Formats: sequence, C-alpha cells, structure tokens
Amino acid sequence: MGGHVAVLRTMERHSGFEDVCVSATDILAGLAIKEPAFGYALYRAGSTELLISAMGRYSQNPALILSGCIGLGSMIFVEAPETKTRVAQEGGIRALISAMKNHPADISIQECGFKFLGLMVCGHFGNARLVGSEGGIDPIIHVMKARLARRPLCCQLELV
Repeated sequence: MGGHVAVLRTMERHSGFEDVCVSATDILAGLAIKEPAFGYALYRAGSTELLISAMGRYSQNPALILSGCIGLGSMIFVEAPETKTRVAQEGGIRALISAMKNHPADISIQECGFKFLGLMVCGHFGNARLVGSEGGIDPIIHVMKARLARRPLCCQLELV
C-alpha cells in the first residue's frame, strides 16, 4: 500500500479527531510540494471528498486549511483537464473560497486559494461561472488588493 493511501485511510477512520486530520493533511501537502506528480496519485485515490470534508469540519484551523488547499490544488493538472471538473464537482471550489473567506488575514491561505482558483478556472468556463456563483470574486479582489498594498510605493497603481 502506498504511503498516501495509509494516510488517507487513517484520516478517514479518525476523521473526528482534529489532530489526526491536521497531521494527515500536513503529510499529504508535504508530499505534494516535494513531488508535484503526487497530486495525481491523490486524485486517483479519491481523496478530494476526504480533504474537503476535513476542511469543512475543522474550518477554523489554519494549519489544516492551508494543507487542505495545497492538497486540493495539487490535484489540478493541465495535462488532465478532467481533474478540474471532478475537483469542482466534489466541492473543491467552494472549499477554497470558504477557506479564503474564513481566514482573510492569513496571507498563506489567501495566496494558496488564489493560485488554485486561478488554475481551476483557466480554460474552464464552467468553473469560472462556479467561482462567481459561489461568491469567489470578493476573496479574489481581496488578494489582488493585498498584493498591490505589499508592493513598494513606486510600483503601486491607483485603483479607480
């Protein structure tokens, strides 16, 4: 059995324990960061629903939310466009938007959500509409304004 499958099974069996879910999502995110192709293995293992469920259950835990965002984002592949559709259908867009809304001051969660929402909508009109209908425009604008505010004064543009 692959290590990620063992982690997913543990997370599923002990979903009522926040510490277990935090550790599991952290391990999965670490593997996804270290090996980009790992995300496709997560996708094939059907982990989308499990990650989304943990993100909903422990929505106020920033460590779990960030790891969950990384895990979801790692499943989105340009080479396999069906991943965008499936992750969206299983609630991935809603989970990313909720994470951004629930943690507006957490720059890491904001940037992660922004990046992966962008990947989800790129070349996928249905997902772009879903981002709008799920209330994702305001969090996206929030990140864009925050990025602009972090630039040196000489590089800022006036928003009209």
